[in-house]
Amino acid sequence: MALTHQRLKKFKLGKYNYLSPIIFVEADDPDGACHDSVYGLYELMIKQDDSLETKLLFREIAYDIRVIKVYIP
Repeated sequence: MALTHQRLKKFKLGKYNYLSPIIFVEADDPDGACHDSVYGLYELMIKQDDSLETKLLFREIAYDIRVIKVYIP
């Protein structure tokens, strides 16, 4: 998120509004957890602005978002 934080200033990001946010999701596997956390950001953005510009912005920043750790208790 550190690479994309500046480009997302117009959105109210809630729990994603940190340079290195910690997101908790329930999933069956690490890939599902990564998908759910990134898709949560996408849904949050689309609820605030459902324009083509927002969808293209998310498409661009999706490559800049990294999931660093996945913990499985």
